[in-house]
Amino acid sequence: MFLRSFFNFKTPWIRAAGVLFSTIVGAGMLGIPFVIAQVGIIVGGFYIFGIGLIMCVVHLLLVEIVIRTRQHLQLTGLMRKYVGRAGVVLMSIVFLVLHMGAMVAYLIGAGESIAMVIGGPASLWASAFFILGSLVIARGARAISQFDTWMALAVLLVVGVLVGMSASAMHVWIFAPTHGVSFLLPYGVLLFAFHGTSAIPELEIIVGTDARAFRTAVVVGSLLPMILYAVFAFVVVAVTGANTTQIATIGLGNAMGPRVILIGNIFAVIAMSSSFVTIGQALRRTFQWDFGWHGHAALCLAVGIPFVVYLLGARQFVHVISFIGAACGTVEICLLLWAYARMRMMYEKNSDSRRRIRRG
Repeated sequence: MFLRSFFNFKTPWIRAAGVLFSTIVGAGMLGIPFVIAQVGIIVGGFYIFGIGLIMCVVHLLLVEIVIRTRQHLQLTGLMRKYVGRAGVVLMSIVFLVLHMGAMVAYLIGAGESIAMVIGGPASLWASAFFILGSLVIARGARAISQFDTWMALAVLLVVGVLVGMSASAMHVWIFAPTHGVSFLLPYGVLLFAFHGTSAIPELEIIVGTDARAFRTAVVVGSLLPMILYAVFAFVVVAVTGANTTQIATIGLGNAMGPRVILIGNIFAVIAMSSSFVTIGQALRRTFQWDFGWHGHAALCLAVGIPFVVYLLGARQFVHVISFIGAACGTVEICLLLWAYARMRMMYEKNSDSRRRIRRG
């Protein structure tokens, strides 16, 4: 029964898992090999599996908050309900910087990847990517869930092809960190790469009131990227070694030739397009649900601000994702743990009150 539903892409939890997977697997994945090459595969492997498991737990705690909150709210709205004004202000800042920064990173990565294949200025292709992504976001949650499910499958297929083509060229094994490199280097990039909290409130729309399906979708959607990241990062580093580039597929293509340049950069664009539309939708919902903006204004703010930041000159891919991952991701996790603790206290207090009323 499980296998039959797993291959039925109309099953709500499968579509929900696809949305979460596609939200997580984006620009961050392309930066992982670069930092793994700096710290070595032993420290890098610890980071991948450690942060992957931590984020899976954080996502599940957020599921419990969403299930017990009987209204549609994004993260800032949940802070308002359970933490209060201080939590709202902090989460608003963190949420907007983290997610808009992510969209800027996707514009940087997509523009460079398309230019690597087709030629021409990266800014032109980033603009085309922005327009197409904005059109998908404008279609709403249903279109995004269908888009992301197929994008998730495309990512798995293309990574499989890349790994298969690169396996014979694996010859560099970097176990020790590069001299002078901090052991904390992968932290921000990995935290960014596993970040999927903004998709969790959206998944409730897809799975409905089925809490078990909700949790299953989140576990599958959180753990699959961990396996994918480990395989992808170790293969790329074993092929490119010290020449691993900030956008991994560019260096891999340089080492392996034109076919890998084409396939690798197609993969990069697919991965970033799925994350771009899901995070853009989360920002749109934040402006609508939590801040009270109307639909078109919310859409323009969600996609327009990152595009303006990109046009103003943001171009350093790993620097962008490392900073927003380390600074904003850490604060966001702390706020979600705080909200979860407050939600549990409120839930238990209400349960005790109901029991006393029954006894009375």
